Amino acid sequence: MHEWAIELDAGWLRRHFAAGRGAPPAIAGDQGAATGGPALKPASVLIPIVLRSAELTVLFTRRTQHLRSHSGQVSFPGGRAEAHDASPEATALRETH
Repeated sequence: MHEWAIELDAGWLRRHFAAGRGAPPAIAGDQGAATGGPALKPASVLIPIVLRSAELTVLFTRRTQHLRSHSGQVSFPGGRAEAHDASPEATALRETH
């Protein structure tokens, strides 16, 4: 295990998120892509952490093949924000549903 790695378990995650670390930092771009191109579209994703057989796993989705963009890609569940979404969290939950 690397010196920067930490052992995560469900208890650690519960304590960490219950401590309320404040708003997450804003991140723009895609894998280091420059942000000076077309206007970015607000979106939100969930990073579902699931406890299975005493082991934490991360849940991903696979986008269907018939989509015009990003077809077949593996991604976190979520998507584009709509005007009626109350918050980024609401966007992520609506899109995941």
